[in-house]
Amino acid sequence: MKPYLIPEKIPTPFMDPGLAEAYVTEKRTGAHRAVQMYAALSIVQNKPVKLEFFFYTNLMGKALKLAMALKQKNYTLEPVRKSMSGNGLWLTTGLTHYLCLDPVPICDWAEMMCKTGLEFDCSFDGWGIYIES
Repeated sequence: MKPYLIPEKIPTPFMDPGLAEAYVTEKRTGAHRAVQMYAALSIVQNKPVKLEFFFYTNLMGKALKLAMALKQKNYTLEPVRKSMSGNGLWLTTGLTHYLCLDPVPICDWAEMMCKTGLEFDCSFDGWGIYIES
């Protein structure tokens, strides 16, 4: 009699790889709109800013691997934690180094963050200007 092997459970992907291109385009467009809004409101005028960013995923291991990759980009990371919304997702958040709030570099940065997230099956949820007190 052959031994019965129990297959390992393969986790369901969090992000749909078939939608990656549309996802990246949507985030680039959103970044461009946000930079225009900040300029129109004169929130930041010609000075570098730090950006706070947010990623979500379904497994702690994915969030931890993403955090290590972002740390290699010299970003400051908060400890990975469960989302407080009760949806069971894991949150990776942190701060960039100082960036110039111009449309092209910010859109390129948003695209890079999307692709980094996709590499670890994490969703780049968004970003905002970090106001230092």
